[in-house]
Parts: sequence; C-alpha cells; structure tokens
Amino acid sequence: MLGRKHGIVVGGLLLGLAGCAHQDGVETTNQWWHSFEGGEIAQLRPPPPGQSVPYPHVSQTPMEAPDLPSPAARELQTQQLEMDRNLAQRESAAQGPLPTVPKAVPPAPIVTANNATMGTTDEKPTVPVPVKPHVTAELAMPQVVMKGAISSGTLPEMMNAPPVSVSFPGFSVPASTGASEAVTPDIDASTPEGTLIRFQVASDQTVGNPTAAYRRLAGQRNGQRIKIIGFGAAMSADAGLSVSDQVREVALGLLRAQVVARGLVVQGVPQTMIDIEGEAIGDGVRIRIVK
Repeated sequence: MLGRKHGIVVGGLLLGLAGCAHQDGVETTNQWWHSFEGGEIAQLRPPPPGQSVPYPHVSQTPMEAPDLPSPAARELQTQQLEMDRNLAQRESAAQGPLPTVPKAVPPAPIVTANNATMGTTDEKPTVPVPVKPHVTAELAMPQVVMKGAISSGTLPEMMNAPPVSVSFPGFSVPASTGASEAVTPDIDASTPEGTLIRFQVASDQTVGNPTAAYRRLAGQRNGQRIKIIGFGAAMSADAGLSVSDQVREVALGLLRAQVVARGLVVQGVPQTMIDIEGEAIGDGVRIRIVK
C-alpha cells in the first residue's frame, strides 16, 4: 500500500514537470509560490518586449566601423602605458618589501593552586615569580628662566629702498632675483588663433563631424595658404612634462594635424598649400588662413 502511494506521488510529480517542460526548476518553483501567495503577484504578467522579434544576425552587427584611433595613435598610447607600468615597478622596487610585524611571544602560563592539573605526577609545582611593576621616572618640568626686560633705546634706522646694485664699467650686471619684475617662462599662454577642431582624449579621432568647418575654410581661403597646428594631450604648462613626454605629445599633435589636412584635401585644398605643425601643450587642432 505504501509503495502504491509513493508511485502515485512520483507519477503526479513527473506529470507536473512534463506540463512545465518549457520552464526550469526555478521558474516552476516561483510560480508555485506566487500561486500560493495569491493576489497581484499570482496574476499573469505580459510577455517581455521583443519576445517575438527574430534574433539579429551576429555577422551583421555592428553595421558601422568602431571609432578607434589610428595605429600610430594606438602605438603612442601603448608607449605611455608601458612607461607608467615601468615607473610603477621601479618605485615599488625602490620602496622595498612591505614591513612585517613580528609575532608576539605568548606569555608563559602561571600555575597556581586553582588551575593546577589534577593527576599523579612527581613534578613539583612551580612557584610563580612575582612581577614587579615597572615604575617610570616622573618627568621633571623644565626650569623657568626669567628673562630681563628689553632695555629701552633707539631702534636702528631702516632704509626706504634696497641699496643700488654694484656696477662695473664695461660690464652689464643682470637684475637680481629680488627685483619687482618677475621672471616669466618662455611659454605663449594666449589662446591660439584659428578654428578649433576638437579631438577625443589621447586620440586622433575628431569629436563630431568637422566636415562643415573644412568646407567653410576651403571656401574662404581664396588661394591663400592654410596653417594647421596640432596639439597633444597636455592641457597646461604646469603638467611638468619630461623630454620623452613632450616628444610623444608633439607626435600626437602631428597625427591630429594630418587628420585635419586630409579632411581639407577632400574639400579641394591642394596639399602644397597646407602647412602642419605640432606642439605638446594645447587642445585639439587650430586651423587658420595665412594672410
């Protein structure tokens, strides 16, 4: 009788699973639990959007080429990543291994009459040695030294201006560093002239489509030359670029200038009428007509 009941239960379970063959065990358990709870959660839900839409052809997606930098720009980015990795490894080697804290030695157990181990042994119980508390010497306060009052008298006279620098006949003495005129670095901090073409960060891919700007400049030049100045990724003179960094940024600026030059050539500007230049500090590319 018991075997017959088990057979009925197993048969009903298999029949229920056969009816939910399109669902896995998790979905079937969720439906059973939702029907047990009842209410809004037990109602049928609408199918997900796009369920009846056929699957896209993987060979046809994406239809457009990805917006990637040129191989030369990717080579510059690879060099920058390699230099950053080597610098991090050298700094880690210079700092040495991480300091390790030595493990503290556990104190020796103190055997007393209360925690002595019961048993027959011939060993004599060790008598605990009383530990004297460590007494630190009291810090003495510094001795107060009374200073005498400042004697009244006349203060020395102060000059209104610094003394005149020493001059020698036949020699030109440079201005001292304390002069009022501050020494400024030989960097042109003014905004460059010309139309700005923006580029993606550390790449020679333009932001947006600059074809309209190329067409406008090609129509305004009237047979004159066009100068293109491409700038690297450094945005200010405070970046502290090394010589290798400046060389890499100038190369990136030249790549950006070449992209703009090719766009102008497509609009009818002869290659012989285009001058390109690269600089390390700046933003994007500047195009101006040389008058």
